[in-house]
Amino acid sequence: MNKREEFIRSILKDNPESKKTKIRSWVYVILISVGSLMVIFTILSSIFKWNFSVFYWDKMQVLVISTLSLWETFLESFVSLMFSNHLKKIKNKTIDNDNLDIQLERICRRIDNGVFSTIFYFVIIIVAIWLYEEQTYWEYLKIPILIVYLLLILKTINIYVKLKRNITEFEKL
Repeated sequence: MNKREEFIRSILKDNPESKKTKIRSWVYVILISVGSLMVIFTILSSIFKWNFSVFYWDKMQVLVISTLSLWETFLESFVSLMFSNHLKKIKNKTIDNDNLDIQLERICRRIDNGVFSTIFYFVIIIVAIWLYEEQTYWEYLKIPILIVYLLLILKTINIYVKLKRNITEFEKL
């Protein structure tokens, strides 16, 4: 087992090659993606006054709280799926590339921001619960919540691109 494979296995909570882990990761990725898209679509249809909205913004507090609080789990599941495929391809490789391994460690550190993300999600959940009781202010949170979703999506895309590039470069060795 090379250093890269050891590092990947050390950061993942479960065995990335097990069928149960892959199914659970896919479920998280699909559910949080669908929930987030529903929230974003509802916000956009509410802002632009589209008439074909199936969902209503004033009933979205629980979905917003759920998808935002589970975003880190979504990101970890997404990365776990990428790593499970990568581990299959590098299983018998004995090559080590320190530069790519260091880059991989930096990318993985960006996935979990630790204290910042915990405080951020805690504040969002508290505000959303408070606004659940005060319906009058919930209407004003459309744009800030849309911005938060867009920032999270951009972070996810950024991590995906960097991780994909790193994995592809290593597999070419």
